[in-house]
Amino acid sequence: MIVLKKTYQELLLENERLASKLEETEQILNEKNSSINSFLQTMDNNLANILNQHDSVNNQHTILAELVEKLKYHFENVNDISVRANNNSVNTSEKGNSLIRATNEMVTKSQEGQKAMERVQALIHKLGDEAKQTSLSMSQLGSRSKEIEGIVNVISDITEQTNLLALNASIEAARAGEHGKGFAVVANEVRKLAENTSLSTRSITELIKHMQQDTEKALQDANTNLEAVNEGMKQSNTTSKSIESILSAINLVQDNAQQLIASIENQQTYSKEVMDQIVMTKETFENANEMIVKHIEDAEIVDIKLQEGISGIKSFTN
Repeated sequence: MIVLKKTYQELLLENERLASKLEETEQILNEKNSSINSFLQTMDNNLANILNQHDSVNNQHTILAELVEKLKYHFENVNDISVRANNNSVNTSEKGNSLIRATNEMVTKSQEGQKAMERVQALIHKLGDEAKQTSLSMSQLGSRSKEIEGIVNVISDITEQTNLLALNASIEAARAGEHGKGFAVVANEVRKLAENTSLSTRSITELIKHMQQDTEKALQDANTNLEAVNEGMKQSNTTSKSIESILSAINLVQDNAQQLIASIENQQTYSKEVMDQIVMTKETFENANEMIVKHIEDAEIVDIKLQEGISGIKSFTN
């Protein structure tokens, strides 16, 4: 009995000791479980933050991808505009070259016209000199015809006097009778000569009058022609100055056209450089877009793995 009692007491003590150990073990397990739960909660929160940040990064990637697409679209539009601008500048350059060719032809024609006008001016000068000489000759002819008219008048007066003398001689011959017959014949011949001379002087006078009228008319015509020549000279000088002004204007247009073409050629060079830069930038954005798409795909894979990890952790905690 004593032995059994002792054994029973030992069993009780052992049970108490085991119970105490169990309580300590349970307390330790509870503390460890609390620590694990706290750790898992912290990990869950961290994973949630990571997911949120990951979603934010994905959103930023998406926004960046959309921005890159928009930039690509705008660059394509800019490229199209640059191409059209370059084509327009080429067309403008061709039109400018056509304008220069046209102005060169105009300059050539104007120079030919100026030379022709110079020849016309030389002819007009010559005609003017000839008209002046003709007018002078007509004036001299008028003076000579007046001198001839004076001489004819003198001859006419002499003829009249001779006719009177012949008449008086005939009268005296008739008075002398037979002795005056020979003198009467001479007087008659003198009278006939005087009459013929009178007729000739009258004819000459008429001719001189007609010649004077013709000379006067020719002189008036010569003066009119001289005035016309002088007016032609004025007009030719005005035309020559106008041609010179046209040539100056054409040369100015030509210079401006050449400067315009030079500017267009510089613009074409600059446009080509801009187009090259646009192409390079477009290629850079395309490469960046490909990288962003790859990052988004990789992020989606990471997102799936994170979700799987979180699900595993939650199942472990539950």
